[in-house]
Amino acid sequence: MTPLRDVLTKQVSSAFAAAGYDPALGEVVSSQRPDLGQFQCSGVLATAKKHRRAPQAIADDVIARLQPSDMFSNVSFAPPGFINLTVRDEFLTSFLEQVGRDERLGCPLIPDPGTVVLDFGGPNIAKAMHVGHLRSTIIGDSLQRLFRFAGHKVVSDIHLGDWGTPMGMLIAELQHRRGITTLDAATAARAAAALSVHDLEEMYLAAAAQSRSEAILLGELRQNQEQLTRLSAIVSQLAEQMKALDKRLVDQETATSKGFADQRVTITGLQSTMQTMREKLEDSALRTTQTTQEIAAVREGVRMLYDQVSVLIGLLQPPTAASEPAASTGTSATPRLPQMPASPVSLMNPAMADYLQGRYPLAIDGFEEVVKTFPGSPEAAKAQFFIGESYNASSRAKEAIAAYDKVIANYKDNEYARDAMYMKGVTLLDKLKNPTQARATLEALIKQYPNTNQAINAEQGLKKIKGGL
Repeated sequence: MTPLRDVLTKQVSSAFAAAGYDPALGEVVSSQRPDLGQFQCSGVLATAKKHRRAPQAIADDVIARLQPSDMFSNVSFAPPGFINLTVRDEFLTSFLEQVGRDERLGCPLIPDPGTVVLDFGGPNIAKAMHVGHLRSTIIGDSLQRLFRFAGHKVVSDIHLGDWGTPMGMLIAELQHRRGITTLDAATAARAAAALSVHDLEEMYLAAAAQSRSEAILLGELRQNQEQLTRLSAIVSQLAEQMKALDKRLVDQETATSKGFADQRVTITGLQSTMQTMREKLEDSALRTTQTTQEIAAVREGVRMLYDQVSVLIGLLQPPTAASEPAASTGTSATPRLPQMPASPVSLMNPAMADYLQGRYPLAIDGFEEVVKTFPGSPEAAKAQFFIGESYNASSRAKEAIAAYDKVIANYKDNEYARDAMYMKGVTLLDKLKNPTQARATLEALIKQYPNTNQAINAEQGLKKIKGGL
Protein backbone atom coordinates (compact mmCIF):
# COMPACT_ATOMS: atom_id res chain seq x y z
CA MET A 1 0.00 0.00 0.00
CA THR A 2 1.28 3.47 -0.93
CA PRO A 3 1.83 5.81 2.06
CA LEU A 4 -0.39 8.92 2.31
CA ARG A 5 2.46 11.37 1.75
CA ASP A 6 3.44 9.59 -1.48
CA VAL A 7 -0.18 9.77 -2.69
CA LEU A 8 -0.29 13.53 -2.04
CA THR A 9 3.14 14.04 -3.67
CA LYS A 10 1.97 12.24 -6.80
CA GLN A 11 -1.09 14.52 -7.06
CA VAL A 12 0.87 17.77 -6.58
CA SER A 13 3.69 16.63 -8.90
CA SER A 14 1.08 16.02 -11.61
CA ALA A 15 -0.15 19.60 -11.12
CA PHE A 16 3.43 20.93 -11.48
CA ALA A 17 3.88 18.92 -14.67
CA ALA A 18 0.55 20.09 -16.07
CA ALA A 19 1.62 23.71 -15.51
CA GLY A 20 4.88 23.08 -17.39
CA TYR A 21 7.15 22.82 -14.35
CA ASP A 22 9.49 20.13 -13.03
CA PRO A 23 7.32 17.47 -11.29
CA ALA A 24 10.23 16.61 -8.96
CA LEU A 25 9.61 19.94 -7.17
CA GLY A 26 6.10 18.87 -6.16
CA GLU A 27 7.21 16.86 -3.11
CA VAL A 28 4.76 17.08 -0.16
CA VAL A 29 5.83 16.98 3.50
CA SER A 30 4.13 17.51 6.86
CA SER A 31 3.37 21.16 7.51
CA GLN A 32 5.58 23.21 9.80
CA ARG A 33 2.60 25.56 10.29
CA PRO A 34 -0.38 23.37 11.25
CA ASP A 35 -2.48 26.54 11.55
CA LEU A 36 -2.17 27.06 7.76
CA GLY A 37 -2.55 23.48 6.58
CA GLN A 38 -1.87 19.81 7.29
CA PHE A 39 0.77 19.44 4.55
CA GLN A 40 2.97 21.75 2.51
CA CYS A 41 4.94 21.87 -0.77
CA SER A 42 8.13 23.95 -0.75
CA GLY A 43 9.05 23.73 -4.44
CA VAL A 44 7.61 27.12 -5.46
CA LEU A 45 10.78 29.14 -4.77
CA ALA A 46 13.01 26.78 -6.73
CA THR A 47 10.56 26.82 -9.65
CA ALA A 48 10.32 30.63 -9.61
CA LYS A 49 14.12 30.94 -9.68
CA LYS A 50 14.40 28.47 -12.54
CA HIS A 51 11.69 30.12 -14.70
CA ARG A 52 12.42 33.73 -13.60
CA ARG A 53 8.84 34.35 -12.47
CA ALA A 54 7.27 35.55 -9.24
CA PRO A 55 6.55 32.82 -6.64
CA GLN A 56 2.89 33.99 -6.46
CA ALA A 57 2.44 33.38 -10.21
CA ILE A 58 3.99 29.91 -9.98
CA ALA A 59 1.75 29.02 -7.02
CA ASP A 60 -1.38 30.28 -8.84
CA ASP A 61 -0.59 28.02 -11.84
CA VAL A 62 -0.22 24.95 -9.63
CA ILE A 63 -3.23 25.71 -7.36
CA ALA A 64 -5.45 26.19 -10.41
CA ARG A 65 -4.73 22.59 -11.42
CA LEU A 66 -5.37 21.21 -7.91
CA GLN A 67 -8.88 22.68 -7.49
CA PRO A 68 -11.54 21.62 -7.45
CA SER A 69 -10.37 18.25 -6.04
CA ASP A 70 -11.84 15.26 -4.20
CA MET A 71 -8.56 15.07 -2.29
CA PHE A 72 -8.05 18.60 -0.90
CA SER A 73 -10.56 20.79 0.93
CA ASN A 74 -8.26 23.82 0.88
CA VAL A 75 -5.14 24.78 -1.14
CA SER A 76 -3.48 28.18 -0.47
CA PHE A 77 -0.22 30.08 -1.02
CA ALA A 78 1.88 31.49 1.83
CA PRO A 79 4.89 33.74 1.17
CA PRO A 80 7.69 33.47 0.48
CA GLY A 81 7.02 30.22 -1.43
CA PHE A 82 4.84 27.57 0.24
CA ILE A 83 1.67 25.82 -0.97
CA ASN A 84 -0.38 24.73 2.06
CA LEU A 85 -2.66 21.70 1.71
CA THR A 86 -5.61 20.51 3.80
CA VAL A 87 -6.99 17.00 3.05
CA ARG A 88 -10.75 16.39 2.85
CA ASP A 89 -12.21 14.39 5.73
CA GLU A 90 -13.92 12.03 3.28
CA PHE A 91 -10.63 11.26 1.49
CA LEU A 92 -8.81 10.78 4.79
CA THR A 93 -11.56 8.44 6.06
CA SER A 94 -11.38 6.36 2.88
CA PHE A 95 -7.59 6.15 3.13
CA LEU A 96 -7.72 5.02 6.77
CA GLU A 97 -10.19 2.29 5.84
CA GLN A 98 -7.70 1.03 3.26
CA VAL A 99 -4.95 1.12 5.92
CA GLY A 100 -7.10 -0.97 8.23
CA ARG A 101 -7.59 -3.61 5.54
CA ASP A 102 -3.87 -3.73 4.69
CA GLU A 103 -1.96 -6.55 6.42
CA ARG A 104 1.00 -4.19 7.12
CA LEU A 105 -1.24 -1.24 8.12
CA GLY A 106 0.22 0.92 5.37
CA CYS A 107 3.87 0.46 6.36
CA PRO A 108 5.93 -0.50 3.28
CA LEU A 109 8.96 -2.81 3.41
CA ILE A 110 12.42 -1.25 3.15
CA PRO A 111 13.42 -1.33 -0.55
CA ASP A 112 17.05 -2.15 0.26
CA PRO A 113 17.08 -4.16 3.51
CA GLY A 114 20.29 -4.88 5.37
CA THR A 115 21.54 -6.82 8.39
CA VAL A 116 21.15 -5.21 11.83
CA VAL A 117 23.17 -6.53 14.81
CA LEU A 118 21.77 -5.71 18.27
CA ASP A 119 23.55 -6.41 21.56
CA PHE A 120 21.59 -5.57 24.67
CA GLY A 121 21.20 -6.64 28.28
CA GLY A 122 24.61 -7.56 29.69
CA PRO A 123 24.11 -8.12 33.45
CA ASN A 124 26.87 -9.44 35.70
CA ILE A 125 25.56 -12.92 36.48
CA ALA A 126 27.65 -13.20 39.63
CA LYS A 127 25.73 -10.31 41.24
CA ALA A 128 22.05 -9.86 42.06
CA MET A 129 19.86 -8.37 39.33
CA HIS A 130 17.40 -5.51 39.86
CA VAL A 131 14.59 -3.78 37.97
CA GLY A 132 17.05 -1.51 36.15
CA HIS A 133 18.28 -4.50 34.12
CA LEU A 134 14.87 -4.65 32.39
CA ARG A 135 15.35 -1.28 30.71
CA SER A 136 17.97 -2.24 28.12
CA THR A 137 16.26 -5.61 27.60
CA ILE A 138 12.88 -4.04 26.76
CA ILE A 139 14.44 -1.34 24.55
CA GLY A 140 16.59 -3.88 22.67
CA ASP A 141 13.66 -6.27 22.10
CA SER A 142 11.46 -3.41 20.82
CA LEU A 143 14.15 -2.30 18.37
CA GLN A 144 14.67 -5.79 16.96
CA ARG A 145 10.89 -6.18 16.42
CA LEU A 146 10.73 -2.83 14.57
CA PHE A 147 13.73 -3.67 12.36
CA ARG A 148 12.27 -7.10 11.47
CA PHE A 149 8.89 -5.56 10.64
CA ALA A 150 10.61 -3.06 8.31
CA GLY A 151 12.21 -5.97 6.41
CA HIS A 152 15.75 -6.06 7.82
CA LYS A 153 17.56 -9.22 8.89
CA VAL A 154 18.20 -8.92 12.63
CA VAL A 155 20.89 -10.72 14.64
CA SER A 156 20.35 -10.05 18.37
CA ASP A 157 21.86 -11.29 21.60
CA ILE A 158 21.43 -10.60 25.31
CA HIS A 159 25.14 -10.64 26.08
CA LEU A 160 26.11 -11.91 29.52
CA GLY A 161 29.62 -10.53 29.31
CA ASP A 162 32.68 -12.18 30.84
CA TRP A 163 30.77 -14.70 32.93
CA GLY A 164 33.66 -17.14 33.25
CA THR A 165 35.75 -14.91 35.52
CA PRO A 166 33.04 -13.99 38.08
CA MET A 167 31.68 -17.55 38.20
CA GLY A 168 35.20 -18.91 38.64
CA MET A 169 35.73 -16.44 41.49
CA LEU A 170 32.48 -17.61 43.14
CA ILE A 171 33.46 -21.29 42.81
CA ALA A 172 36.92 -20.64 44.25
CA GLU A 173 35.46 -18.69 47.20
CA LEU A 174 32.93 -21.47 47.87
CA GLN A 175 35.71 -24.08 47.84
CA HIS A 176 37.78 -21.95 50.21
CA ARG A 177 34.97 -21.42 52.73
CA ARG A 178 33.72 -25.03 52.69
CA GLY A 179 37.19 -26.60 52.58
CA ILE A 180 36.57 -28.36 49.26
CA THR A 181 39.60 -29.72 47.42
CA THR A 182 37.89 -31.74 44.65
CA LEU A 183 34.69 -30.38 43.07
CA ASP A 184 32.33 -33.03 41.64
CA ALA A 185 28.54 -33.04 41.20
CA ALA A 186 27.76 -34.50 44.62
CA THR A 187 30.21 -32.23 46.45
CA ALA A 188 28.88 -29.19 44.60
CA ALA A 189 25.29 -30.06 45.56
CA ARG A 190 26.21 -30.35 49.24
CA ALA A 191 28.24 -27.14 49.17
CA ALA A 192 25.45 -25.16 47.50
CA ALA A 193 22.85 -26.24 50.07
CA ALA A 194 21.28 -23.38 52.03
CA LEU A 195 23.03 -20.72 49.91
CA SER A 196 20.97 -17.56 49.33
CA VAL A 197 21.36 -14.80 46.74
CA HIS A 198 22.71 -12.56 49.52
CA ASP A 199 25.35 -15.21 50.36
CA LEU A 200 26.45 -15.41 46.73
CA GLU A 201 26.70 -11.62 46.41
CA GLU A 202 28.75 -11.35 49.61
CA MET A 203 31.03 -14.18 48.45
CA TYR A 204 31.57 -12.48 45.08
CA LEU A 205 32.63 -9.21 46.73
CA ALA A 206 35.02 -11.11 49.01
CA ALA A 207 36.49 -13.01 46.05
CA ALA A 208 36.94 -9.77 44.09
CA ALA A 209 38.84 -8.21 47.03
CA GLN A 210 41.02 -11.34 47.27
CA SER A 211 41.81 -11.07 43.55
CA ARG A 212 43.10 -7.54 44.06
CA SER A 213 45.27 -8.80 46.94
CA GLU A 214 46.69 -11.53 44.69
CA ALA A 215 47.60 -8.85 42.16
CA ILE A 216 49.65 -7.13 44.91
CA LEU A 217 51.43 -10.42 45.66
CA LEU A 218 52.25 -10.91 41.99
CA GLY A 219 53.77 -7.42 41.94
CA GLU A 220 55.99 -8.41 44.87
CA LEU A 221 56.93 -11.56 42.98
CA ARG A 222 58.19 -9.45 40.08
CA GLN A 223 60.24 -7.34 42.51
CA ASN A 224 61.84 -10.51 43.89
CA GLN A 225 62.64 -11.63 40.37
CA GLU A 226 64.41 -8.34 39.73
CA GLN A 227 66.38 -8.75 42.96
CA LEU A 228 67.38 -12.27 41.93
CA THR A 229 68.60 -10.88 38.60
CA ARG A 230 70.84 -8.42 40.42
CA LEU A 231 72.16 -11.19 42.70
CA SER A 232 72.83 -13.33 39.64
CA ALA A 233 74.97 -10.53 38.20
CA ILE A 234 76.96 -10.39 41.46
CA VAL A 235 77.51 -14.16 41.34
CA SER A 236 78.73 -13.78 37.74
CA GLN A 237 81.23 -11.17 38.92
CA LEU A 238 82.39 -13.61 41.61
CA ALA A 239 82.90 -16.31 38.98
CA GLU A 240 84.99 -13.95 36.84
CA GLN A 241 87.15 -13.03 39.83
CA MET A 242 87.63 -16.70 40.61
CA LYS A 243 89.10 -17.17 37.13
CA ALA A 244 91.56 -14.32 37.81
CA LEU A 245 92.51 -15.92 41.13
CA ASP A 246 93.26 -19.29 39.56
CA LYS A 247 96.78 -18.17 38.57
CA ARG A 248 97.53 -17.05 42.14
CA LEU A 249 96.21 -20.34 43.56
CA VAL A 250 98.90 -22.27 41.67
CA ASP A 251 101.69 -20.36 43.48
CA GLN A 252 100.14 -20.34 46.95
CA GLU A 253 100.64 -22.84 49.72
CA THR A 254 98.65 -26.06 49.90
CA ALA A 255 96.31 -24.76 52.59
CA THR A 256 95.54 -21.60 50.64
CA SER A 257 94.93 -23.61 47.48
CA LYS A 258 92.54 -25.86 49.36
CA GLY A 259 90.71 -22.80 50.73
CA PHE A 260 90.20 -21.33 47.28
CA ALA A 261 89.15 -24.70 45.92
CA ASP A 262 86.46 -24.80 48.62
CA GLN A 263 85.38 -21.34 47.52
CA ARG A 264 85.00 -22.55 43.94
CA VAL A 265 82.79 -25.36 45.20
CA THR A 266 80.74 -22.81 47.14
CA ILE A 267 80.32 -20.63 44.05
CA THR A 268 79.17 -23.65 42.05
CA GLY A 269 76.67 -24.47 44.79
CA LEU A 270 75.41 -20.88 44.78
CA GLN A 271 74.87 -20.99 41.02
CA SER A 272 72.96 -24.25 41.41
CA THR A 273 70.87 -22.69 44.20
CA MET A 274 70.14 -19.67 42.00
CA GLN A 275 68.94 -21.91 39.16
CA THR A 276 66.70 -23.87 41.56
CA MET A 277 65.19 -20.68 42.98
CA ARG A 278 64.60 -19.26 39.47
CA GLU A 279 62.71 -22.45 38.51
CA LYS A 280 60.60 -22.15 41.66
CA LEU A 281 59.75 -18.55 40.83
CA GLU A 282 58.69 -19.42 37.26
CA ASP A 283 56.56 -22.28 38.56
CA SER A 284 54.95 -20.10 41.24
CA ALA A 285 53.85 -17.57 38.58
CA LEU A 286 51.80 -20.34 36.92
CA ARG A 287 50.29 -21.70 40.14
CA THR A 288 48.47 -18.78 41.64
CA THR A 289 46.85 -20.94 44.31
CA GLN A 290 50.29 -21.36 45.95
CA THR A 291 51.50 -17.79 45.35
CA THR A 292 51.69 -16.74 49.01
CA GLN A 293 53.65 -19.80 50.18
CA GLU A 294 56.13 -19.69 47.31
CA ILE A 295 56.73 -15.93 47.66
CA ALA A 296 57.59 -16.52 51.34
CA ALA A 297 60.01 -19.29 50.30
CA VAL A 298 61.63 -17.05 47.69
CA ARG A 299 62.05 -14.23 50.21
CA GLU A 300 63.69 -16.60 52.68
CA GLY A 301 65.97 -17.93 49.94
CA VAL A 302 66.88 -14.41 48.87
CA ARG A 303 67.84 -13.47 52.42
CA MET A 304 69.95 -16.62 52.80
CA LEU A 305 71.58 -16.01 49.43
CA TYR A 306 72.29 -12.38 50.33
CA ASP A 307 73.98 -13.54 53.58
CA GLN A 308 76.06 -16.11 51.68
CA VAL A 309 77.09 -13.52 49.10
CA SER A 310 78.13 -11.15 51.89
CA VAL A 311 80.27 -13.93 53.41
CA LEU A 312 81.82 -14.62 50.02
CA ILE A 313 82.60 -10.94 49.53
CA GLY A 314 84.51 -10.99 52.80
CA LEU A 315 86.31 -14.20 51.85
CA LEU A 316 87.34 -12.85 48.46
CA GLN A 317 89.04 -9.70 49.82
CA PRO A 318 92.86 -9.87 49.14
CA PRO A 319 95.06 -10.98 52.06
CA THR A 320 96.95 -8.34 54.07
CA ALA A 321 100.59 -7.51 53.41
CA ALA A 322 101.74 -9.45 56.47
CA SER A 323 100.18 -12.68 55.20
CA GLU A 324 101.44 -12.41 51.54
CA PRO A 325 104.19 -14.89 50.60
CA ALA A 326 107.56 -13.29 49.96
CA ALA A 327 107.68 -14.63 46.40
CA SER A 328 104.39 -12.98 45.39
CA THR A 329 105.66 -9.41 45.25
CA GLY A 330 104.25 -7.34 42.40
CA THR A 331 100.86 -9.15 42.35
CA SER A 332 97.95 -6.66 42.01
CA ALA A 333 95.25 -6.53 44.70
CA THR A 334 91.82 -8.05 43.98
CA PRO A 335 89.17 -5.29 43.46
CA ARG A 336 86.43 -5.04 46.06
CA LEU A 337 82.91 -6.20 45.12
CA PRO A 338 80.05 -3.67 45.20
CA GLN A 339 77.99 -3.71 48.36
CA MET A 340 74.15 -3.85 48.15
CA PRO A 341 72.74 -0.66 49.69
CA ALA A 342 69.56 -0.66 51.71
CA SER A 343 66.42 -0.01 49.63
CA PRO A 344 62.68 0.26 50.30
CA VAL A 345 62.16 -3.17 48.77
CA SER A 346 64.92 -4.78 50.86
CA LEU A 347 63.21 -3.47 54.03
CA MET A 348 59.69 -4.15 52.77
CA ASN A 349 60.11 -7.81 51.82
CA PRO A 350 60.97 -9.15 55.33
CA ALA A 351 58.10 -7.11 56.81
CA MET A 352 55.66 -8.54 54.23
CA ALA A 353 56.95 -12.05 55.01
CA ASP A 354 56.22 -11.49 58.73
CA TYR A 355 52.76 -10.13 57.85
CA LEU A 356 51.85 -13.06 55.59
CA GLN A 357 53.04 -15.56 58.25
CA GLY A 358 50.97 -13.91 60.99
CA ARG A 359 53.86 -12.32 62.91
CA TYR A 360 52.06 -9.00 63.15
CA PRO A 361 54.17 -7.22 65.86
CA LEU A 362 57.35 -7.94 63.85
CA ALA A 363 55.59 -6.90 60.66
CA ILE A 364 54.55 -3.56 62.23
CA ASP A 365 58.15 -2.88 63.29
CA GLY A 366 59.37 -3.66 59.77
CA PHE A 367 56.75 -1.49 58.05
CA GLU A 368 57.48 1.42 60.43
CA GLU A 369 61.19 1.13 59.52
CA VAL A 370 60.28 1.51 55.81
CA VAL A 371 58.19 4.62 56.53
CA LYS A 372 60.89 6.11 58.74
CA THR A 373 63.82 5.38 56.38
CA PHE A 374 62.12 6.09 53.04
CA PRO A 375 59.15 8.39 53.80
CA GLY A 376 58.89 9.71 50.23
CA SER A 377 59.02 6.39 48.36
CA PRO A 378 55.95 4.57 46.94
CA GLU A 379 56.75 1.70 49.32
CA ALA A 380 56.13 4.05 52.28
CA ALA A 381 52.43 4.36 51.41
CA LYS A 382 52.16 0.60 51.08
CA ALA A 383 54.02 0.06 54.38
CA GLN A 384 51.77 2.53 56.24
CA PHE A 385 48.68 0.78 54.84
CA PHE A 386 49.90 -2.65 55.98
CA ILE A 387 50.60 -1.25 59.45
CA GLY A 388 46.84 -0.68 59.59
CA GLU A 389 46.19 -4.15 58.17
CA SER A 390 48.49 -5.72 60.80
CA TYR A 391 46.67 -3.88 63.61
CA ASN A 392 43.36 -4.96 62.09
CA ALA A 393 44.46 -8.60 61.92
CA SER A 394 45.55 -8.30 65.58
CA SER A 395 42.03 -7.08 66.60
CA ARG A 396 43.37 -3.61 67.44
CA ALA A 397 40.78 -1.65 65.48
CA LYS A 398 41.49 1.82 66.92
CA GLU A 399 45.21 1.58 66.13
CA ALA A 400 44.30 0.33 62.65
CA ILE A 401 42.09 3.37 62.00
CA ALA A 402 44.89 5.69 63.15
CA ALA A 403 47.27 4.01 60.69
CA TYR A 404 44.71 4.28 57.86
CA ASP A 405 44.27 8.00 58.64
CA LYS A 406 48.03 8.53 58.15
CA VAL A 407 47.85 6.93 54.70
CA ILE A 408 44.85 9.13 53.78
CA ALA A 409 46.54 12.30 55.03
CA ASN A 410 50.11 11.74 53.77
CA TYR A 411 49.61 9.83 50.50
CA LYS A 412 46.45 11.28 48.93
CA ASP A 413 47.52 10.56 45.32
CA ASN A 414 48.53 6.95 46.02
CA GLU A 415 46.20 4.03 45.38
CA TYR A 416 46.75 2.83 48.95
CA ALA A 417 44.98 6.02 50.15
CA ARG A 418 41.80 4.71 48.51
CA ASP A 419 42.35 1.25 50.05
CA ALA A 420 42.94 2.84 53.45
CA MET A 421 39.76 4.92 53.24
CA TYR A 422 37.71 1.85 52.31
CA MET A 423 39.25 -0.32 55.08
CA LYS A 424 38.67 2.48 57.59
CA GLY A 425 34.96 2.47 56.73
CA VAL A 426 34.77 -1.34 56.96
CA THR A 427 36.58 -1.35 60.31
CA LEU A 428 34.29 1.35 61.73
CA LEU A 429 31.24 -0.63 60.64
CA ASP A 430 32.20 -4.24 61.39
CA LYS A 431 34.55 -3.95 64.37
CA LEU A 432 33.76 -0.66 66.13
CA LYS A 433 30.01 -0.85 65.31
CA ASN A 434 29.88 2.82 64.34
CA PRO A 435 27.66 3.04 61.22
CA THR A 436 27.48 6.85 61.33
CA GLN A 437 31.24 7.39 60.94
CA ALA A 438 31.44 4.43 58.55
CA ARG A 439 28.80 6.03 56.31
CA ALA A 440 30.65 9.38 56.33
CA THR A 441 33.96 7.69 55.43
CA LEU A 442 32.49 5.63 52.58
CA GLU A 443 30.56 8.60 51.17
CA ALA A 444 33.77 10.68 51.22
CA LEU A 445 35.57 7.87 49.35
CA ILE A 446 32.89 7.78 46.62
CA LYS A 447 32.97 11.56 46.26
CA GLN A 448 36.78 11.89 46.25
CA TYR A 449 37.61 8.82 44.11
CA PRO A 450 34.57 8.15 41.86
CA ASN A 451 34.49 5.26 39.38
CA THR A 452 37.26 3.32 41.18
CA ASN A 453 37.09 -0.25 42.50
CA GLN A 454 37.21 1.09 46.04
CA ALA A 455 34.28 3.45 45.32
CA ILE A 456 32.26 0.52 43.93
CA ASN A 457 32.99 -1.49 47.09
CA ALA A 458 32.06 1.55 49.18
CA GLU A 459 28.66 1.70 47.47
CA GLN A 460 28.08 -1.92 48.49
CA GLY A 461 29.06 -1.02 52.03
CA LEU A 462 26.52 1.84 52.08
CA LYS A 463 23.82 -0.58 50.93
CA LYS A 464 24.78 -2.85 53.80
CA ILE A 465 24.50 0.06 56.27
CA LYS A 466 21.09 1.08 54.89
CA GLY A 467 19.88 -2.51 55.10
CA GLY A 468 21.05 -2.75 58.71
CA LEU A 469 19.30 0.52 59.62
